[in-house]
Amino acid sequence: MEAVSSSKYSANLDALKEIAPELASRLAHRSHSFYKLKLTSANDFSIGDEAFYGGDGQKETLVQLQNFRRSPTHYSLSFKNTPNAQNLHQKVINQLNEAANRLGRKDGKPYASNLIALGCGMGYHLTQLSEEFSLKHIVLVEPSDAQLLALLELGDLHSLVASCKSNGGTVHILQPKSVPEFSRAMLDIFDHNGWGFLAEVTLYRHYNSELFDAVMGQFAEMRQGWLSAWGFFDDELIGLKHSVANAKKHVFRVNRNTVNLRTNLPVLIIGNGPSLDNELEYIKEKQRDFIIVSCGTAIAPLRKSGIQPDFHAEMERSLFTARVQAPWFEPSFAKNVTLLALNTVAQEITNLFPKAILFSKKNDVGKAVLSQACGVDLTDLSYCNPTVTNFAVGAIASLGFTNINLVGCDYGFKEDTHHHSRTSDYYDFKGPLKTVRYKSEIKVRGVDGNLIHSNRIFNQARLSMERLSRKLVGYQLSNCSAGASISGFRQRSLKSIDVPAITKAAELDSFLRQQPLATLDLDIERVLPMFNEMIRLSEALPLNNCMSICEHLVERLRQLRYSSEASAAWVLFSGSFKYLSVCIDGHLARLDKKHHAEFFEVAGQAISEMNTQANLRLKQIKENLGEI
Repeated sequence: MEAVSSSKYSANLDALKEIAPELASRLAHRSHSFYKLKLTSANDFSIGDEAFYGGDGQKETLVQLQNFRRSPTHYSLSFKNTPNAQNLHQKVINQLNEAANRLGRKDGKPYASNLIALGCGMGYHLTQLSEEFSLKHIVLVEPSDAQLLALLELGDLHSLVASCKSNGGTVHILQPKSVPEFSRAMLDIFDHNGWGFLAEVTLYRHYNSELFDAVMGQFAEMRQGWLSAWGFFDDELIGLKHSVANAKKHVFRVNRNTVNLRTNLPVLIIGNGPSLDNELEYIKEKQRDFIIVSCGTAIAPLRKSGIQPDFHAEMERSLFTARVQAPWFEPSFAKNVTLLALNTVAQEITNLFPKAILFSKKNDVGKAVLSQACGVDLTDLSYCNPTVTNFAVGAIASLGFTNINLVGCDYGFKEDTHHHSRTSDYYDFKGPLKTVRYKSEIKVRGVDGNLIHSNRIFNQARLSMERLSRKLVGYQLSNCSAGASISGFRQRSLKSIDVPAITKAAELDSFLRQQPLATLDLDIERVLPMFNEMIRLSEALPLNNCMSICEHLVERLRQLRYSSEASAAWVLFSGSFKYLSVCIDGHLARLDKKHHAEFFEVAGQAISEMNTQANLRLKQIKENLGEI
């Protein structure tokens, strides 16, 4: 190895050993010539024969920073007040918002941020941004070892690490080879260092590469994914109560050897997207030839068009769903339809159907309690969120239907006035959905190659469907909708689907009779240890030192995440803790430091009260489990 004696290099290498020891060891034992790295001037270097900056690196970086400041890529996240909130985490958010506003919360550019830097070069941009912001975490994305070696020679990594440590964070160095690998690495950072990272994020690209350009282009979508499906304490308790009540009356799909239980009968998964309007007439004409699954609010267009579904799918636990949907489920209709539902769906819906098949939701407190109480291997569904069409595909596939066709599953819209079927309850101006509006948040590629409008929920539904498709090996998956393009689903017209010359009713009835379904025999005594553990964890968050609230939240999330004994508690508490981590870090980034102590005092009292209330609710449910 070429000898390097500069004090800057030594200090930077020591800092790298602290944050990334394996990387430091690799760089320390390889020479400049190994990486074809040459220091060409005081502020430039070359890899191979090409100079990186082609001039004074500091001056080039200052010009780049000036351009960045004119149009910075920065993401802020905050949560609004909810008057008369009942959810425990929202009550705390309300108190934190009021305290922050009273203490002079700053709008516009925050005092502090977290930085994701794509590319290191000599690292001068990192130093400048660190001086401009009070950076808690710096995530440096640099796949090139040669670039990182240049940073050790020319940059000031030692000072960056020290600065981040003084702000309660650190420097992370990532070397991903793809966007999914980058996203997974970021999730690991959130898990270990706190989800408050997402409150204020500055994204900076130092140079162009295929990977960096892809990260920039997909970052908004990735961020939406990181912020999705958190859940929260009160919602999980609602699902738990519904799960126990449903288990006492309805059968559940269970795991048995059903490898040969398959049918190629064509199934239509019918969502309530705008393109459904163009298919209703044909579906009505051919309804005897298809297995029809109505999904959530798609029931209104189907019923109005005279279409009788074979299955109806529901997944929402909210009683608002019952208010919207129940009027369509009169006895004469429900007796001829099999309900497919998650364990969390309210009995105000499930009890309307004489025939119902329930499925357990993966990573759900209700599912954990049912499994423990009955000792039966329930059929878990993955990728069954965030829309009912995601659940419907997972449920139908698990039953053994292999010919699955999406209709009205648009996951986007071309006009903001036409975001669902025009014959659905969204356009009933006397109904409960009359005030619901959908706005464009991002644009995605449509099936015709043009961009269409979408939002966080729709886009996550599309991505979840794509992930599920990768699990359904050997299934025939088609997208007959006219909305977003869905990878893994062949785009085709509904009229092109071949229909078998069979008697659908007889075939379907025979197929369903072979399904491994079970009535659950609940032994409540078996779940008491699980409840005791959740109750213990709700008590074990002392906040005597208010200045360490953020650290307590991070540590508690880490304990819940990586403890097998606390898996149910992780699902129960993690979402609420994520919301509070983001809320607290977001306010701290916009408050003058002289007000931090007072803010922490408010936060400590609010979170302590939340824990007390959570503990009380868990004890009440434990005492009344047998009566639900």
